[in-house]
Amino acid sequence: MLANFLKTSKRTRFLYDMGMTLSLHIVGFTIKLVFLPTEWPEKKDILHDLIKRYFEPFITSNQKRVDATISITEISGIPFINRRKIEFSQYFQKKRKNVYETYYHISIFELSQLLLIAIINLLGKDGFLLHASSVLVKNRVVMFIGKSGAGKSTTMKMLKDSFPPFSDDCVAIKKCGNEYLCFQVPWIEKDSSLIKLSQKGSKIAALFFLVKNRPFSLKNINTSRVFHQIVLNSWTVNKPSKKIFYAVTQFVNSEKKILCRLLNLSKNDGESLIKEVSGL
Repeated sequence: MLANFLKTSKRTRFLYDMGMTLSLHIVGFTIKLVFLPTEWPEKKDILHDLIKRYFEPFITSNQKRVDATISITEISGIPFINRRKIEFSQYFQKKRKNVYETYYHISIFELSQLLLIAIINLLGKDGFLLHASSVLVKNRVVMFIGKSGAGKSTTMKMLKDSFPPFSDDCVAIKKCGNEYLCFQVPWIEKDSSLIKLSQKGSKIAALFFLVKNRPFSLKNINTSRVFHQIVLNSWTVNKPSKKIFYAVTQFVNSEKKILCRLLNLSKNDGESLIKEVSGL
């Protein structure tokens, strides 16, 4: 009888629920998730299972160094903020530098965004997030960037049978020693099933700036335009900051050996693109 009561009583389970932790290794940083005690352990189990489902390749057992912490706690009701007579639901708070608090009602998509915010702050001047689809060519990353609707996902799908997809929508560029590496991030991609996630960074082979629905052609572009296009397609918390400008400037100046070209492309140019990318 007592055993059954302990199993079914939510209040008793809360008293015995001491919480748990889970660490993610992303872009070379360790982000620790702290699941605080809750009166409804099912919420914790559901969120934990979702994280394992979507982000399992980023899970690490190494907790010697923690770069950021996200505490997940129970809250009575859903917090709202009012701004200009518009009501917004609140799903996290930044408590102090690299320390965040969120709630068990957070969705896996919101958690994905919170992780990217943490990564942006950790990168500082050493890197940036970039809206880009990409593939691996000879173990190096070839990225495609452009405004919404330019064909980033379409281009990745054109190449997927010849080259492993690396990202569909977002990557991180980070300075590691004397070079820049490209990393995958825990972003819920539009075509996540095509992408095999990894914690490892890869060298960068090329950046292509897409212009959609024009006859196939490739044109060299100058450094100032490369800088402008990367900043325009960077992933920021608000508007581009001085840190983003500095990080992109350092990247562009340090990685001039990376091929940066303007790519005019239509949906019928798959074979031409495969041939061009194969030669990198």
